[in-house]
Amino acid sequence: WRKESVEKRLEHALVKGIVEFIDEDTEEARQKYPKPLHVIEGPLMDGMNVVGDLFGSGKMFLPQVVKSARVMKKAVAYLLPYLEAEKRQARNVLDENGPIPTFPKGEGDSPSFQTADPKSYTKLKEFASELRKNETEAERILWANLRDGQIDGFKFRRQHIIGNYIADFVCLPLKLIIEIDGSVHQLPDVKDNDEFRTEWLESQGFRVIRFTNREVVSQLDRTKLMITNELWQIVEEASPTFGETERGQEGASKILLATVKGDVHDIGKNIVGVVLACNNFDIVDLGVMVPAEKILDAAIEHKVDCIGLSGLITPSLDEMVHVAKEMERRGMQIPLLIGGATTSRIHTAVKIDPVYSGSVVHVLDASKSVPVAGELISKETYKNIFSRTKDEYAKLREDHANRQVIKNYISLKDAQKNKVKIDWSSKEFAKPHVLGNQVFNDYSIEEISRYIDWTPFFSTWMLKGKFPRILEDEVVGTEAKKLYEDAQKMIKQVIDKNLLYANAVVGLYPANAIGDDIEVYTDESRTEVLKTFHMLRQQGKKGSGIPNISLADFVAPKGEGNDYMGGFAVTAGIGIEPLLEQYQKDHDDYNSIMIKAVADRLAEAFAELMHEKIRKELWGYAANEAFDNEALIKENYQGIRPAPGYPACPEHTEKGILFDLLEVEKNTGISLTESFAMYPAASVSGFYFMHEESKYFGLGKIEKDQVEDYANRKGWTVEQAEKWLAPNLSYDV
Repeated sequence: WRKESVEKRLEHALVKGIVEFIDEDTEEARQKYPKPLHVIEGPLMDGMNVVGDLFGSGKMFLPQVVKSARVMKKAVAYLLPYLEAEKRQARNVLDENGPIPTFPKGEGDSPSFQTADPKSYTKLKEFASELRKNETEAERILWANLRDGQIDGFKFRRQHIIGNYIADFVCLPLKLIIEIDGSVHQLPDVKDNDEFRTEWLESQGFRVIRFTNREVVSQLDRTKLMITNELWQIVEEASPTFGETERGQEGASKILLATVKGDVHDIGKNIVGVVLACNNFDIVDLGVMVPAEKILDAAIEHKVDCIGLSGLITPSLDEMVHVAKEMERRGMQIPLLIGGATTSRIHTAVKIDPVYSGSVVHVLDASKSVPVAGELISKETYKNIFSRTKDEYAKLREDHANRQVIKNYISLKDAQKNKVKIDWSSKEFAKPHVLGNQVFNDYSIEEISRYIDWTPFFSTWMLKGKFPRILEDEVVGTEAKKLYEDAQKMIKQVIDKNLLYANAVVGLYPANAIGDDIEVYTDESRTEVLKTFHMLRQQGKKGSGIPNISLADFVAPKGEGNDYMGGFAVTAGIGIEPLLEQYQKDHDDYNSIMIKAVADRLAEAFAELMHEKIRKELWGYAANEAFDNEALIKENYQGIRPAPGYPACPEHTEKGILFDLLEVEKNTGISLTESFAMYPAASVSGFYFMHEESKYFGLGKIEKDQVEDYANRKGWTVEQAEKWLAPNLSYDV
């Protein structure tokens, strides 16, 4: 394929996700086409159209599409300096007779000691002189192109002393520093020193840009363009009127994506962004924990055609309603896409659509986002999808209201009478070997990885099938194998280079149930209550002999036995931020999503490992247990570990009580957002129950009498309780 035309080579690279030759092929195309923009609009977009068609027809799968997007991003990044230079030239023509930019008064030809630390000046001056005499090839080439104002008249100095550092090149009037890095700068210690040095220089008002020796030597014109663009950007920032006649150009349809305030989960959002970008949409990604005001201000600033909201935890549902209300209050009519694990078509129809007169559409997954976004943005199809969706959601609301009337609920008192019946008088209570909190930091990732449940990993990448059978699947097996191999390489890299750290805290305490609450005590005397957890009970009418369950049923009532319960919080996400930053710099969505997906799996595996350790060692109620990983995944063991915010105990603020009990932030580095999402996102927390009859269940909908009881137990107003229990209310507020 390397002998094909440059257009065919670019198409092949995009379809196959090959990045090795993208710089040289993109440069060849740039030389061939009149403008760099024509390369993007021509062969690159032609290639992405092929990718989009193959994905839409089921002949390509998400991992391949993400790799294609990586190739596209790298090609566009290569062309970016040329695009910026072209824009700047157009501005210069427009501003020919406009205001002349005024430069900050620099030090001109004043002595170096004016920017140097006086204590170090003499020694550094000699060292700087030596560096000038022994310059590298890359430094020699770049200086030959910087000296004497060769770049638009901007004056540079070389080997210039600033503080206790020597900058390779600096334009003092604009405080721009250029650093040229050899291979030694890839070593961890040198990298850390470079980051510290850059941070200090930036604190002094300097801007630092870096190039490798290879970039300067083999891509000199591109390097000069990037420097030129940086210089003029500083000028424009310093002179707001300069370039003000520039007007935006019409381009691809623009979609803003954001994970709403209080939520830190973004794998799904990022995947949607990649798929949309592969289909010619321009993506404005605001990241995670984004307040409504910032979302809407950015939508106006960027003149977006559509807004996409994402969230994983249930409080995010209310935040999405809030965003829709704010859009209505501002009189906006931008189409709104809703997505995320806890979102649903029915919630969108019942809670979000009624508060916004514009178009609102729930999107099930990334593959559905493209046709929906296309319909919403197209002038030809908008009216049709608007009226169709509004009618569909109105019918869903009507059906939902009718189902609520038909659904039978019982009173809280009757539900409590129908609790799980356990004979506590004959129960032998296993006392934990150690009471209180125990911390396990910097735990072996290699050991944790043996407990991974891989099936959800493939679901993240939209590959359906159960592991390990998915690897032999006729349709997705080949791609699943490649993905699995890449994940194994990532885990090996994480282990070999200590890229991620796993921390955990577990706690075991004397405990008893008081009604639907569980009291946790300071010691075996059970006289001092340390914390109280507030559980909820099913209220749907059950058949004969079927109980209305609460987690409190699985702990002995006070006076009926000396029982215990536990809690845990684990993370495998410590250290992930620098990796994500590096992947972002490298325009590498594939590895960015991969490391997040792997970290999530490691966190769940760590939770499984610690639960086994609790059962066999720390609590020891199942010391002789011997299950393989498949049996652990099937939960064949005794006991459960339900998490606050999940079906059995869906109210998230209980997580705050658990975090206080275990001193989670101090012990592990995991923190909670205002919506009680855990950060890092690759974290898991929950309770330990050991009773033989304990099991997972879904709370379902609850009536107002339980909401009032819960508010009373929590010391809340009913309105507060309704806010946090909104997804579980059997009635409209």
